[in-house]
Amino acid sequence: MKFACPVLILLLLLSCQKHIKFDKNLWNSDDTDDKISYDLRYEMLDDLLANYRLKGKNIQEIEKIIGKINEKGNDDQKTQDALIYTVLIKWRGIDPVQYKYLNLHFNKQKIIDSVFISEREVD
Repeated sequence: MKFACPVLILLLLLSCQKHIKFDKNLWNSDDTDDKISYDLRYEMLDDLLANYRLKGKNIQEIEKIIGKINEKGNDDQKTQDALIYTVLIKWRGIDPVQYKYLNLHFNKQKIIDSVFISEREVD
């Protein structure tokens, strides 16, 4: 009985964070229909990273799994080395204040060699 209260509190905290199963169509509909928040992408991110092996895939395989690419790292065509998907934009009024990105770094053979999340806050 002593442990019921802490377990209940933990379950409540975990349930506050919404997660949904990755779905390519939902991921891309969020991109095309609502460029403001990307809420669905953020909710699918954990499932995508946990259940889809992205590392070791080539760019075409990634596009088949996830869909079209938001942007590529580096502006110089010769040094592009990452695929970047916007997964969250937080707003304060009409101004964006935080961005989260899914970064897929690829090697010279265009094979994904690292996957990581980055954040950028706007002052």
